[in-house]
Amino acid sequence: MTVAAQTFLKQTGVALPDDGRFAADSKHPEIVLHFSNAAPATAPQVHLLAGAGKIEFAVPAGRYTQLILSLTSSYGASPLTFTFSYADGTSTTQPLTLPDWGTGGPLPANQQVLFNLIAGMHKWNRQDQSIDTPSHTITGMALAPAPDRTLTKLEIAKTTAGTSLVLWGATGVATNLADGGVDPVVDAGGEVAPDPAQEQDSGAGVDAATDTGGPSAPGITSLHAGCAIPGGRPLTSATWPDVLLLLLLIVTAARIRMRGRPARRG
Repeated sequence: MTVAAQTFLKQTGVALPDDGRFAADSKHPEIVLHFSNAAPATAPQVHLLAGAGKIEFAVPAGRYTQLILSLTSSYGASPLTFTFSYADGTSTTQPLTLPDWGTGGPLPANQQVLFNLIAGMHKWNRQDQSIDTPSHTITGMALAPAPDRTLTKLEIAKTTAGTSLVLWGATGVATNLADGGVDPVVDAGGEVAPDPAQEQDSGAGVDAATDTGGPSAPGITSLHAGCAIPGGRPLTSATWPDVLLLLLLIVTAARIRMRGRPARRG
């Protein structure tokens, strides 16, 4: 559930940011996920892998010091194997276990690659009632591709059939990109490859946009998943009336939509 939906229902507690944006901190750069109150209700938000299978997607070709995935595992922990493919035809792997999202337990000791992007959330049912304990999380995994090779693709393999894996998005910290740089908004073309056995796949793709708000270092570019708006323009004094009108329309539409069906959940 997002903050706006929770506020509308007069509920309290930890909720997802309305724009899907998580500010940079000591563990990760700024991360922007696919959900947003401003997005159409039918817009894809996550990629679900129920049972055993694989998810793979292309990344903007470049050398990366980190590739951060935002994930959740339900019905238990999910042992995962990450395979990094490089432009020279080589690959490296990194096995990790993603904890169950709802236990509220501490992350594994001495495990520096795991962190909670957000924690302490309730689950919500279709009647807009908070259920279960406020212990649910979105977990971040800070993966380590080979920094001296040009990364082109990531594959996530899950062999356990009894758990469900949700991919919320990917954030990469690059020292350089193959084309020498990126535009202010870059479509990575990284559609998640559909698994024919997964009928419940939401079809979410992995886009990328330049992130200038994360930890800065010379030559470092951060690419994060998010919803790019084609033809977007900077907010100047001339565009503020348009913005205010748009906000008014969004609020009016949201109120009408709230009367007709349950509020959007994160």
